[in-house]
Amino acid sequence: MTAQNKTQQYASARRLPPYRSLDLWRGIASLWVMLFHAEAVMKQQYAGSSGNPVYRFSALGQLGVQMFFVISGYCIAAAAASSLQRDHGPVTFAKARLRRIFPTYWAAMVLTAALSLAAGFAVSAHLVHSSVLSDLNLTAQSPQWFIANITLTTNLFHHSLLVMQAWTLCYEAFFYLAMGLFLGLATIRKCEQSLLLFAHVLTLAVLAFLIIQPGVLNYPFNLWSEFGFGVIAYQCIRFPKKALSWLVLTAAGVETAIAIAQHNILFGPIQQSLRVQYGGAFLFAVLLIVVHRWDEWITTRNALQPVAAVGVYSYSLYLTHTFSIGIINQLVKVFHLPASLNFVYFVLMGVSAIIFAIVFFTYCEKPFLSVSGRARSATVLGEQPMATGTAPVTAE
Repeated sequence: MTAQNKTQQYASARRLPPYRSLDLWRGIASLWVMLFHAEAVMKQQYAGSSGNPVYRFSALGQLGVQMFFVISGYCIAAAAASSLQRDHGPVTFAKARLRRIFPTYWAAMVLTAALSLAAGFAVSAHLVHSSVLSDLNLTAQSPQWFIANITLTTNLFHHSLLVMQAWTLCYEAFFYLAMGLFLGLATIRKCEQSLLLFAHVLTLAVLAFLIIQPGVLNYPFNLWSEFGFGVIAYQCIRFPKKALSWLVLTAAGVETAIAIAQHNILFGPIQQSLRVQYGGAFLFAVLLIVVHRWDEWITTRNALQPVAAVGVYSYSLYLTHTFSIGIINQLVKVFHLPASLNFVYFVLMGVSAIIFAIVFFTYCEKPFLSVSGRARSATVLGEQPMATGTAPVTAE
């Protein structure tokens, strides 16, 4: 078979339809992370509030990050495969990923910096209480600190973050870089299976290190396999009849089970339980594989549309929800509002975060979406089923 015939045969291969209900899972993940941060404020400010079942559920919201990583793994595998199928090289792939993640993140940086300066002035004038935002002390930071934050290389150079939740984007950016490299290697043979296999090998290798010596793993490899589970989910959905798909899934499952059985340690940049985050990430990947067959049914359920709508602007919500939480918390402190209404404040934090995220999405994220992404964003109020293709997530 000539190279030209091989390319034509590959181009005509069956394309996997968009996994439309991923917007629902994005919505759940972003809301859960938001609730986690709001609950942390409640726990700090109001002793005894932890008995509330909503607060207890919210305290598990760190798992929303694992959901995001798995979804990102699936979507970026699909994006890389699509680039390969359309004969787009790694440069085109990289440009699309950079355009998707960085402009919106930079807008969040500018907003955070402005609010930090305003908060610092308000604290010095004794108008509000001190906070993480007011204590950033931007005027004392070095140029290297700003460059590292702008380029999401803070982990490499051991700098703190301006946007605290952007630590996940540092991992996200490396995952894009690695998948772009794998895409470049796979372009030589025009083989989607090769592209996926490169990612699988790295995923299984990292899991092996988790079993043998988890302490040697640092950024960016300590959380790589959480993205890798998403790539495996894509493999199983894309090629359900290939033995390799289920072999890789089984191998990853066995390695994950051994790792979490052996090690009950705090792990990763935010020192979360290794068992919780890796066990949760793998189970969520399996869930995505299982429920894919009901994808169309899920997207047509009216009751789920509001949460799926949140998934459209989940990146904006993820980047900005701490602003609203902090503002509501400051208002409660300044006006000495009664502690007995703490659940009301908790609800207000969530509602205000969603409203702010919609505005931020409209002006700071939507303009940078692809044509297909802009079409999806028109359904933000839930009138139409959500369509998810290859966008990233915390940023996809």
